[in-house]
Amino acid sequence: MNKAELGPVPMLDLERQHGPIHEALQEAMARVMASGGFVGGPEVEAFEAELAAWHGVPHCVGVANGTDALVVAFKALGIGPGDEVVTAAVSFFATAEAISLAGAVPVFCDIHPRAALLDTAGLESCITPRTRAVVPVHLYGQPVDMDAVAAVA
Repeated sequence: MNKAELGPVPMLDLERQHGPIHEALQEAMARVMASGGFVGGPEVEAFEAELAAWHGVPHCVGVANGTDALVVAFKALGIGPGDEVVTAAVSFFATAEAISLAGAVPVFCDIHPRAALLDTAGLESCITPRTRAVVPVHLYGQPVDMDAVAAVA
């Protein structure tokens, strides 16, 4: 079978994703709309408690987006001014933005020429005494070799 026979691959199939839980989603959205609790509130608190319990941890904090999640994580680790965070040179801009919003300096590690992921072979040369974290970015359905990252970081 060639590419033309496969047809287009849909970017997003919400019916397939949400179909089995459609009624529960509608009910949850109706509760949020009725309460006006779009930020925080009982629905978010219930979600945080349920997710924390599922993971077996004492707390979970819901945030607005992935950028906020990274900023919260950096700040929770005490990363801030004067610190460096190494990340992939190819990523969505929010990765570097989150590092900057935490007050740290992004240091860009080159990418592997074929995978376009953080080149773990070059990672060690990016680490300095000011490096506090490494943020590998998984892209295009490919994970970064985390064992290689852990061996260096």
